[in-house]
Amino acid sequence: MEIRKTQLALTASALAMALMLVGCGGGGSSSSTPQPAAPAATAPTTPADTAPVTVEVPTLPEGDMYALVENTYQIEAGGMATSGGVTFTCAGEDCVVTIDGSTVTSTGGTVTAALTDAADMALTAQNKEKDDKAKADAAEMHERALGVAVALMNPSMGKAPTAKITRGETGAAMISVSGWTSSAAASAGAEGWSGMMFEGDRLDVKGQTAAVYTNKEAAKRKAFGGTGGLYTTGTGGVAFVAESGHLTLDATSLSKTQGAFLDKSRFPQPGGKKYTYGPASSDKHKREFPGTFRGASGTYKCDGDDCSVTPPGANTNDNYTLTGTWTFTPGDGQKGIQEDTSYMSFGWWMKLPSKADSGGDYVYDVEVFHRGAGATPDISGDLGTLTGTATYKGPAAGIYVNKTGEGDTLAAMSGTFTAAAELLANWDKAGIPATATLTGEITNFSGGEGMSDWSVKLGVDDVSSNNGSVSGKTSGTGTGEWSAKFYGGTGAAGTGVAAAPTGVHGMFDAHSNTTHIVGAFGAER
Repeated sequence: MEIRKTQLALTASALAMALMLVGCGGGGSSSSTPQPAAPAATAPTTPADTAPVTVEVPTLPEGDMYALVENTYQIEAGGMATSGGVTFTCAGEDCVVTIDGSTVTSTGGTVTAALTDAADMALTAQNKEKDDKAKADAAEMHERALGVAVALMNPSMGKAPTAKITRGETGAAMISVSGWTSSAAASAGAEGWSGMMFEGDRLDVKGQTAAVYTNKEAAKRKAFGGTGGLYTTGTGGVAFVAESGHLTLDATSLSKTQGAFLDKSRFPQPGGKKYTYGPASSDKHKREFPGTFRGASGTYKCDGDDCSVTPPGANTNDNYTLTGTWTFTPGDGQKGIQEDTSYMSFGWWMKLPSKADSGGDYVYDVEVFHRGAGATPDISGDLGTLTGTATYKGPAAGIYVNKTGEGDTLAAMSGTFTAAAELLANWDKAGIPATATLTGEITNFSGGEGMSDWSVKLGVDDVSSNNGSVSGKTSGTGTGEWSAKFYGGTGAAGTGVAAAPTGVHGMFDAHSNTTHIVGAFGAER
């Protein structure tokens, strides 16, 4: 008998069914109950199917050779890729790393980033260089502060520049110093006071810095004539003629100060050429023309055969020279601008060395100053006839050095400060001996660390017959000296508080083992 062998092919579904029956224990049951269908197969996950994850990149050293390069890297599981100074390592499954500017993201496996050996060495070297520089800068700052301390204990006199202070009808006072550049406004921290910081610009003042503060008030309008008028009694070659209401400009005594009020578009300026004014129609300088004088609109006129104006030299105090008879007639209701001529100013000045001297020392020069200016200058008379008391308040400013630690940990810092000054004048002579006194205190220091509790007490001084000058000892945060001048008011011409000086300005210093302070102040009644 012939036996035929037939090859059998199992389909996937038949194979799955057979395996299922085997799993149920073989042929023990002939039940035909339907079994659940097998789940559908899921396609493998690829890196592109997962959300991007931000990769933390370590701090890179400076330099283009270590910068990340914008690109996309395909990294096999267990593999690495390098961009700039960073090596990216992929773990778990294949990764995709994308660099977009400073942002690095990945998909797929886990990505870590580490500096290459070269980048790590470069970063270590750069950090050491920065640390060494910081230490050197701190050491220089310390040595410079010690140099400032020496200067504060021996301040100069008469080296600080003189500031020109003007102020219009609006805005703050304009403070300028010839040869210097204003670097920033300086707040005095007191209402009615304004200030300006300066840096030496001209070659002979390079490396110098200063601050100037003033209480000069805004300019006001004032009548040209009449009681209390600008030119009722004549000033600097300008006089008011009541009958006609015009001003006359003197031919030989028109001062440079008054000439500055002439209309700049119509008259020559100091250092300029002579202007001739004639009747010819071709002459651009007519004998009668509109213009301004001291901010007031009106009409200029010259009578005579010859009309000219010759200005003084730019760097002289010479007068203007005029030919012909010159007048200025203000328009109806026009008044001239009158700047505040009674004000105080104070400040500080410092010369900074560019480097240490041959002995390794930084030699500084420091000065503080205070001045009264204008129509009511510093008082020079006896104040012994005054009675009552008067309180004076205002700002202070100056330079300081503060030391902390000791031995190897000693650190010195220097800087500038602002503060508040308050003084009390007592003319009642109630003490024993019976003398008038002035005392005060500088408080509310700001500008540096550790100075919030500083206080410089201005010791009492007799002001009975010292011609408006005051001096005494300081105490508190440190010990030293102070001095001041009374300013404004009628002084000895009357009695009572109304006759007391309107202000006082001065300087002070205080020193201790840890602190050095030098400053100036201005205070108003």
